[in-house]
Amino acid sequence: GEDNFAGNFYLTLYANYNNQRKFKWNNTFELQMGAQTAPSDNNRTFRPTANKIKYTTNIGYKAYKSLDYSMTVVMETQPLPNYYANTDNLQSKFFSPMTLSVGPGLAYSFQWGKKKRFTGNLNVAFVAYNLKYVGDDNLVTIHGLKEGTHASHTFGPFATLNTTYKICNQVTWASRIDWRRRCYNKN
Repeated sequence: GEDNFAGNFYLTLYANYNNQRKFKWNNTFELQMGAQTAPSDNNRTFRPTANKIKYTTNIGYKAYKSLDYSMTVVMETQPLPNYYANTDNLQSKFFSPMTLSVGPGLAYSFQWGKKKRFTGNLNVAFVAYNLKYVGDDNLVTIHGLKEGTHASHTFGPFATLNTTYKICNQVTWASRIDWRRRCYNKN
């Protein structure tokens, strides 16, 4: 390792609607940006560490008690350009790559404990469409696409588990697990 200074910035915005009967619409926007000094990199003073923009929207219609029919859309890209160390060769940048997943499925919400301090939801899309897009011609092959193309289309299931544990009134622990399986690839 080498001595360095690092800083991170995380922003999460929520815009949710629930009519308390049948319809829910949840939106989450996440911005993660971080940088650290790079003494061994002669071309740059700072290198990005956390580097992500993620937008998730989920529309749900009540099927049975805590179970909803759902439609989920997840879009992810990087806001900052990233270069290989000691070169001017670009590794990634905004919309290079960008991933988009769209899938119908089921969402299950739960609450556990006497005071319902542990809550969460599990969202499963059994057949989802996944798009990987790379806008920069020079980065296409680096991100696993065929030369001369800008997009890859795959199909397969994905699942997201979000949990929240309220430790006390001032402290809450939240976690998320995303799982994707690409079963069929159509370039």
